[in-house]
Amino acid sequence: EEVRLSALRSLEDIIASAVSKGSHSTQVPAEPLARCLSDDSSAVRNLAVAVVSLYPQLRAPPTGTSSPLSELAASVAEYLNHGLQPVRRAASAAIAALGDEVKEQYAAQCSLAMTQDSEPQARCSGVEALLKLAKSGRLEDSHVSSIARLRLDPHWTVRRAAAEALARCGSDALQRHSRELDQLELDPDWRVRRAAAAAKAQLLEGH
Repeated sequence: EEVRLSALRSLEDIIASAVSKGSHSTQVPAEPLARCLSDDSSAVRNLAVAVVSLYPQLRAPPTGTSSPLSELAASVAEYLNHGLQPVRRAASAAIAALGDEVKEQYAAQCSLAMTQDSEPQARCSGVEALLKLAKSGRLEDSHVSSIARLRLDPHWTVRRAAAEALARCGSDALQRHSRELDQLELDPDWRVRRAAAAAKAQLLEGH
């Protein structure tokens, strides 16, 4: 662990120096840095996020050349679907640290990662974040399907969020996932049943 931390600190110094000199690139491969986000050590993952956060300060490269920022973002995004929650969280933090443009570019992947979190509130936030994509026309059928799958979530607040979200995804989405709504209407929690009934009423009004 100490060896990896030392390597990251050296990399941090290299990037900081490049920033101070106004360099275009640090010539550091993006993938090895992104790989540190999946390290077993939380200290390594946290330091990797800190190093990643320096990249937006690098001077933009000349037109026609690849951007170290975009290359790093693509490498980091690969870890948003990782099987381990600490890795997904580190990758999400790294994406956020790369700036608003990158965060917006990978909004869907980050939102989907949140729906897999162990914390119910985080999963609810992930659902809400997915719905925001609809405003820019980027909410895809696969995203709605991910929301619908949360009908099986162990926590009632997440199941209620799924029911309420389906009602806000449009009549086509409600029609495609009417069976999931039927299941939610039979939920053991009355608050989930109420949200599902409201969504079903909206579906019926559309016919």
